[in-house]
Amino acid sequence: MENPYAPPQSELYEDKGERVWQQGRYLVFDRDVALPHRCYICNQATNQRLQYKVTWTHPMVIVMFFVMLFGMGVFADLLHHATLNSDVQAIVFILYLIVMLSLIFIKRRFKVSIGICEQHYQKRRNLTITAWLGFITSIVLFFLATYGQSFELLMLALGIFLGTLGVAIWASQFNIRARKIEPRLICLTGIKKSYLNSLSPMP
Repeated sequence: MENPYAPPQSELYEDKGERVWQQGRYLVFDRDVALPHRCYICNQATNQRLQYKVTWTHPMVIVMFFVMLFGMGVFADLLHHATLNSDVQAIVFILYLIVMLSLIFIKRRFKVSIGICEQHYQKRRNLTITAWLGFITSIVLFFLATYGQSFELLMLALGIFLGTLGVAIWASQFNIRARKIEPRLICLTGIKKSYLNSLSPMP
């Protein structure tokens, strides 16, 4: 028996090929397909879109970075005992640092356009603004407390910072993150269960 409350397929998919799937708690879709006009939090129909930039770093790049980071001392020691003059040693070590730091910027990027209802858009925006205002206020109060040597201001800054941290954690429930970005498929986490349940399982 069909569910009379289930949204019609025309609302769920922009593409009849159904190139949008759920895979457990992940949203998987072809990068060229338009995502459903449904709120990714509550699954209500909406024409409003959230533009969200996500990045993904391959695990091997992260491993290489930490191997180079923790191996920096060993490399410097080997370089010190090598038969090179001090200028060449300095240049080689600087090149090592440049290669290591460049790994931070090796990322794949994708701009997500996903549906969000007005209620959750406003809630997400308000929490984000509150978190930023709280963070800036706590920093300003901290410097004022340090300059004026005021313990009361310092405690106020700490209290606002801890409150801001709580707001930021609360706001993080609306964050969308990339689990994997491939040449054709995008895999996202942070999508709520009601939205995922309206999609077909990934074959």
